[in-house]
Amino acid sequence: MKTIKGKVSLELLRSYKRKAEQRDYGVPKWLQFALHFAEQYGVKRDVKVSLYSARKTYSKYVTISANGENVKVRFSNHKPNFEKELNNDCDYFVGPRHNGRFLDTETVKALVETDLNLNSTYLKPQHKSSRHFE
Repeated sequence: MKTIKGKVSLELLRSYKRKAEQRDYGVPKWLQFALHFAEQYGVKRDVKVSLYSARKTYSKYVTISANGENVKVRFSNHKPNFEKELNNDCDYFVGPRHNGRFLDTETVKALVETDLNLNSTYLKPQHKSSRHFE
């Protein structure tokens, strides 16, 4: 996949999904995650999906924007740069971390919906610091 940076359309995400399926690959978790927000909330709630594909690693950074807030999620098969993790360069990490914790995609999806106040059955956290798990 070529390096992508910026806002992506639902059509582009769906074309990536088709390509993965045609090659008998499983649909990557970052793509399932991005598609969820684009399909579920995109037009109805003015939710924007942005993607950054790292050049030297397989990491993908998906940013979901809604209600004047952004939540950045890193998807990777390797531990992040230690200093970046300490500096909380992302709100959530899906994949291995230095502290040994691992968040799965479904958990992060629910947390992002909560943070962006997309699901009225959840209460929005009062502080962004509540996004980081120790």
